[in-house]
Amino acid sequence: MSDVSTLIPDLSGKGPERSGGFAATISKNIVASLARVAVVSLVALVLPAYLTHHLPVETYAAWVLILQLGAYVSYLDLGIQTGVSKFVAEYDARGDEAGAGRHASAGFALMMLAGLLGVFLTLVLAWQVPRLFSTMPANLYPDVRISVMLVGSSLSFGLVCAVYSAVFLGLQRYWIPMTISIVNRTSFASVVLAVVALRGNLAAMGMAVALVNVATGLMQVVAWRKKASHIRISTGLVDYRVLKNMARYCSLQSIWTVGMVCVTGLDVTIVGHYDYVQTAYYSIATLPTSFVLSIIGSMMSPLMPASSAMSTHCSPSEMGDFLARITRYTTVILLLTGLPLMVCSFPILRLWVGPVYALHTLKYLRILVFANVIRNLCVPYATMICATGRQEAATATAVSEAVVNLGSSIYLASRFGA
Repeated sequence: MSDVSTLIPDLSGKGPERSGGFAATISKNIVASLARVAVVSLVALVLPAYLTHHLPVETYAAWVLILQLGAYVSYLDLGIQTGVSKFVAEYDARGDEAGAGRHASAGFALMMLAGLLGVFLTLVLAWQVPRLFSTMPANLYPDVRISVMLVGSSLSFGLVCAVYSAVFLGLQRYWIPMTISIVNRTSFASVVLAVVALRGNLAAMGMAVALVNVATGLMQVVAWRKKASHIRISTGLVDYRVLKNMARYCSLQSIWTVGMVCVTGLDVTIVGHYDYVQTAYYSIATLPTSFVLSIIGSMMSPLMPASSAMSTHCSPSEMGDFLARITRYTTVILLLTGLPLMVCSFPILRLWVGPVYALHTLKYLRILVFANVIRNLCVPYATMICATGRQEAATATAVSEAVVNLGSSIYLASRFGA
C-alpha cells in the first residue's frame, strides 16, 4: 500500500496537507498492525510445530480446547472496545477531550460488567468440561479444568484493561497497543515452550499463560497513564446519557460479535465434542486460515477509527469512493495469501507439522481457506458501516450467516464428524 494517500479523499476542501496527514497516519497504523501480524504468525508457526512433536495428540488437542474455551471470554467485549475507539476518534477529531473521556469511561463501566461475566462463564465452562468433551481421556480433566479457569480469568481481567488500548486506537496511535500485543504473544510462546520443555503439565501451561495475560493487561494501564491520560477514564465520569448511547452502539455491535462466535468461534469446540480424535488435526487447519484473516484484519482495523474521524468531514460520495478502493486492495491480498495455501497445502503442512499431521489436516485446510477467502471479500464494507454506526444495515446478514453456520456445523458434525 505504498500509494495509500490516493485512497484518502480530500476532507471537504481542507487541502492536501490534511488528506496527506490522514494517509500518513493510516499508513503508520497499518504498518504497526502488520508488525503485530508478523509476530503472531511467527508464534503460530513455531509453537504448533514444537507442541505437535513434543505432546501426545490427545494432550495437544486438550490444550487447543483450553485456549478455545478461554477465548470465549474475549467475545464478551461485545463491541465495547470498538465503540470506545470510534467515539474517542470522533471526539478527538472535534478537539473535545472531555467528550472522549466520558465515552471511554462509559466503555470502562460496561467492560467491567463484561469482565465479571467472563469470570462466571469461565467457571461454568470449567465445570462442564467432562460433559462438553466426553471422549477426552478422563485423566486430563483435572488439569484441563484448572487451565480453563486460569486462562479464562486472566482474559477477563484483560477485557477491562483493553479499554485503555482502545483509547490509543481511537487516537490512531497504533504502535503502543500493537507493541503490547507483540509482547503478549512472544511472552505467551516463550512460557509455553519453557513449560513443555521442562515437562510441565497442562495446569502449569495454563498458569504461565495467565501470568502473561495479567502482566500485559497492566502494561496497557501504565501506557495510558504515561501517554494518553488526557483522555480520562474513571467510573466517576460515567454519564447516564453517554452510557446509554454507548450501550446502544454496542448492542448492535454485539449482534455481530455473537454472529462471529457462531461463524468462527465454535468450530473447534464442536469438533472436540463430536469427534475429539480429530480435534488436533482440525485445529492445525484453522491456523493458516487465521493467518489469512489476520492479514485482512490488520489492514482493516486502522481504518475503523480513521473512517469514524473522516465521516465527520467527508461527503457520502467520498466515503463510498474510499470504500471501493479499499475493497480492491482487500481482494488482491486475499488472493495472494489464500491461493498458495490451497495449491501448496500438503508441502507446507508436511514441512511445518510433519507428514502425519499433514495427511490428516489437508482436507480441512483447503475447505476453510477457500470459504474464508470468499467470505472476507465483504470485510471493508462491514468495517465501514461499523465505523459510521450503521450496523443495522447488515444485521440481518450477520444473523442469517450465524444461524446457517452454527446449525449446519452441529448437524453435519454429529452425522459425519470433523
